[in-house]
Amino acid sequence: MVRSEIISKLSKRIHQNLKKQHLDKIFQITIDTIIQGIKNDKSTELRGFGRFSSKESINSGSVV
Repeated sequence: MVRSEIISKLSKRIHQNLKKQHLDKIFQITIDTIIQGIKNDKSTELRGFGRFSSKESINSGSVV
């Protein structure tokens, strides 16, 4: 599923009067927050959906 499909589904499910540009901004803030948390070695959990975090490789110590 691509970003535009996600925004369309959100538009249909959340509130028909919300503009897609507003939903797109909300989506971008959510993704940016998850990415920033991973960069800062923090996990982000969206209950009922999933948990996002980084893992260190045991052999190289690099982030996967």
